[in-house]
Formats: sequence, C-alpha cells, structure tokens
Amino acid sequence: MKQNTYLSKFRNALKLNHLDAYIQPRSDMFGGEEVPDYDARLKLLSGFTGSAGIAVITLKKAILFTDGRYTLQARMQLNKSWEIHPLHSNNWIDWVTDHLSAGQNIGFDPWLVTASTFQKLSEQFKIKDIAIKLDKKNLVDQVWINRPKITQKEPVRWKDNYFAVNAKNKVNDLLAEMQLRDLDALIITQPNQVCWLLNIRGNNLKYTPFFLGFLVVEKNGDLNIFSQCDIKYIKDNLRNHLFYKLEQYLSKFKNKNVAINNKNCPSIIYNKLKHISAKVENSFSFLQEKATIKHNKEIQHIRRCHIADGVALANFFYWIENNIKKQKITEYDASEKLKNFRAENKNFICESFPTIAATGSNGAIIHYRPDEKKSKIIDTKKLFLIDSGGQYFNGTTDITRTVAFEKQSSQIIDYYTYVLKAHISLAKLVFRTDARGSEIDAITRKALWEQGMDYNHGTGHGVGYCLGVHEFPPTISKNSDSVLMMGQLLSNEPGFYIPRKFGIRLENLILVKKFSNSIHNKFFCFETVSFCHFENTLINKDLLDKKEVHWLNDYHETVFHKLKNFLSQDVRKWLRNKTKKI
Repeated sequence: MKQNTYLSKFRNALKLNHLDAYIQPRSDMFGGEEVPDYDARLKLLSGFTGSAGIAVITLKKAILFTDGRYTLQARMQLNKSWEIHPLHSNNWIDWVTDHLSAGQNIGFDPWLVTASTFQKLSEQFKIKDIAIKLDKKNLVDQVWINRPKITQKEPVRWKDNYFAVNAKNKVNDLLAEMQLRDLDALIITQPNQVCWLLNIRGNNLKYTPFFLGFLVVEKNGDLNIFSQCDIKYIKDNLRNHLFYKLEQYLSKFKNKNVAINNKNCPSIIYNKLKHISAKVENSFSFLQEKATIKHNKEIQHIRRCHIADGVALANFFYWIENNIKKQKITEYDASEKLKNFRAENKNFICESFPTIAATGSNGAIIHYRPDEKKSKIIDTKKLFLIDSGGQYFNGTTDITRTVAFEKQSSQIIDYYTYVLKAHISLAKLVFRTDARGSEIDAITRKALWEQGMDYNHGTGHGVGYCLGVHEFPPTISKNSDSVLMMGQLLSNEPGFYIPRKFGIRLENLILVKKFSNSIHNKFFCFETVSFCHFENTLINKDLLDKKEVHWLNDYHETVFHKLKNFLSQDVRKWLRNKTKKI
C-alpha cells in the first residue's frame, strides 16, 4: 500500500480516536537507530528510511523533522504530502505547541516517547491547555496491513575469551555502585548496556547484534529481562518476561529508590514509577560510562579486527580499480563485493550498517543507500565515496574513503586535501581530559572553515565492541558537551559536500589514549586503528604542512606493514604503490 493511502487511513484513525495530532518517532521502544521491520512505523507512513527523524501528523499536515544527514534523502523519499523541517534539540515540540490550539488532543505511544521528552511535552502543553492522550495500542499498528510478524530469538552468549570481564563480576560491580547510591533497583532500557553487562549478543537486527530487551536489576541481585522473546528462561536461568508485563512488575517498587536514564527510558515506565510514588533517580550514569570503555583485552581484539577489515578493503579497492573500466559496476554491485570480501574472514558476522556506495552526485547524500534495482553505474570520471563497516566477533568497524578512477580537477583535489587536513588534525590531536566534544569538533573543522567549507554532520561518534556502530554518549560534534574517556572508540569523519555534484568524506576509527608526555595525566591523544590508504592522486602536497606530510607517510607505512602478510602478491604490490611516500 502506498504512503498516501496509509496517511489517509491514519488520519481517519485520528478522527475516530478524537485526536488532532499524533507523534511518531523513527525509533522503537529501545530508542535504537536501527529498528526491526515490524517496528518501522515512520517508514510505513512516509517512505523515509533514515535512522533519525520524528513525524508530527495532524488532520491537515504531515511534518518530518530530520537532521542535516538526511535532508537530501528525505526530499527524494517523501512525496508532496509531507513537509521536511530541520531537526535540532526539541524544535518539533515548539512546532506542535505553536500549531495546536487550546483544548485540542495529541496522541503518541508511551513506549516510543522517552521520559525526558514526555516531561518537556507535558510542561509546554499544560501552559497552552493541549491534552496528551497515551496510545498504548499504537494507531499506526492498527492501520498496518500485513505487518511483519514479531519474532525474537533468545540471546547468544559468546566465548569468554572475547570479553575482558565476566558478566558476574560486572553485575557485582554494578550492585556495589547501586548500594553506594542507596538504590533498590535499576531499570536498564538501552540494549547496548544490557548486552555489555551480561556479555550477551542477539540477532534481532540486520546490522547490530543487540538482544532487544529491558533489564531490571534489584539490589538483592535479582535480574529480570523483559523482551519480545517468548521463553521463560534465557541463558544461565535468567528470567525473561514479555515486555508489556514490565509496567505491572514495577508495582513492587512502590516508595522505593529506582534509577533510570530518562533520556532513553520509555515514558510508560517513568509514568508508572511516578504513579506508585517511587523515588526516581535520573543521574545514575555508572553503566552509561562503563559500557563505552574498552578494556585492554578488548582493545587487542579491536586492533586485530581492524587489520582483518583493512585486508578486505585492500582486496576490494584492488578489485574495483582493475575492473571498473572493463565492466559496468553499479553502486550496489560494489557494496555486495565489499561485503563478500569481509565475509572471507572467519570472525565476520554481518555489515555494521547498510553500505553507502555513492558515485558522483549521490556522494552528497550523506546517508545514501544504493538500491539493488535502481542504483547507478559507477562513473569513472567522477568521485566514488564508500562508507562501510563490519560486525565481527572481535569488534565493530566503520570506515569511509573517497576515491577517483581518473584524473580530477585541481579544485576537487584541493577540496579533498582540505578534508584530509581536517582528518589529520583530529588524528594527531593532543587535548585536555576535560575538553568537550564541541571544542574538539571546532579544532577539527578549522582547516575547512578557513576555506569557507563545512559539513552538516558530526565529526565523530562512539563505536561499540561488536555492538552498535553508533554508541553514545561519546560524540565529537558542534552540540556535544560530553567529555571523552580513555578507552572509548570513536570515528574521525570530516567531509565536504556540494549537493547534486559530489561528496567527500574520510573516516577512520580512533581510540582515546593517555598522552604519554602528560606530566600530570591531564591530556589524552588518539590512536588510529583503521588501516586503509588515502587516495594519493587526490592530494595536493603543497597544501599540507610538514607535520601533516609526516603523519600521512607514517600512517601509510603502518597500513602497508599491518596488511602485507595477509595479501596476495599482486595486491601487496598494488598497496605498496598506494602507500608510497608523498
């Protein structure tokens, strides 16, 4: 059924339920960027497939709020029934407040709207006398014809040698921290934290090995999972319940001290706790921080994982360079070929996100995804951007390169070089341990800003350990006030885009380390763990200073020596040429 038809049916449902507007986020109840097919409600109504967005649907208007990464994509995917607005902070709440009148009703599924968002909505709507109607049955689901069946397999417990600390010790550390804070219970609503704590993984999603479930940890050590997995016990006799039973289960915590993360906790859980007069603690960040820090053993795995990934990339770029002028290769063909090269490694599980393989103007669509039937044939005269990654038993990868198959204009070469300068500035940065992500972001953009260039996305995001390719809170962006911690893994991905012409992005993953020359341990630096050459034919050496040239030559030498023993003689010879000094 077409989106227009669903939108019309949905508006009829609004009228029948006496609603004037409805809020539909992209995310599921776990707040994830990737959602199962059966939870892709925003896609159903609008056709939009980006990983960040929220829709406000009234009886006359349909508005999609999304960030700069997806603006061009949204324009391509949405029809004229929709308006596209930029998403920043809570501007969509302001829009709703401005466009609804006193006495009108707005609905949403309380499993899909977070506690912090619910609080902001309540405050603003109360002033204007707009009524909130909680929709536990979800109106979108009610109009959805042939909705995919909800299925969830039990989690998988991996071998202990992949983890630095066993689950029992992690839980004991958490219980000790809860005791210090006088907490009776902790409700964990982020799957990455559940998986990290219990050393489990899942296969509910195509690109992210999460087990999708909530976990209630009680001070006596009782652990209860609430998921859509229809079995009573999962690994090690851990009790499992269907997720909707969580609301009733919380009744046992009446007048107790309970911790949640209100930025990620579904509002239905928060509202239940308030209803039973539980004392809600919002500032318990122990797991939020712990789950993003990689231990030494995990770091060793991550380094090996990225060598394997680098081998796949070397084989891929060798293949495409040697075949691009002999045969027609589509963007989709290229993405599949790279996946196959990755799959040759025994630790490979799946891609970590849909590969962005973009020729020419498609490179300007920041999160472009080639369709098997509609993707373009790669144009050898234009830039080719490929952003890809893999999930391995020993790590998660995410890397972007922009390459050329024929000589490019001096202007394109200069654009590429300025992006490379920004990339190098972050890679070799030494910074104070209390530096904010926004400060680091500004330092990275400096080389571009000086040329009047910029990019409409963050500079870096956290990356999990065979978990989400986007892991928070570590971020490097204009709006990030978080500080980085030793052992966190992030991306380094400045770019530059001219709509309808081309895109340039250069991305490696970087590990936060202690700066060895720091006298008082007040400084950090980065270790680049990705291994893939940059395109020397796109570099204007005259625009690089001596330190940048030195960094690039050192990096290329490292790439060659890390990968050479795993490559065929032909690919090794090719890579030696690609990594020669400039």
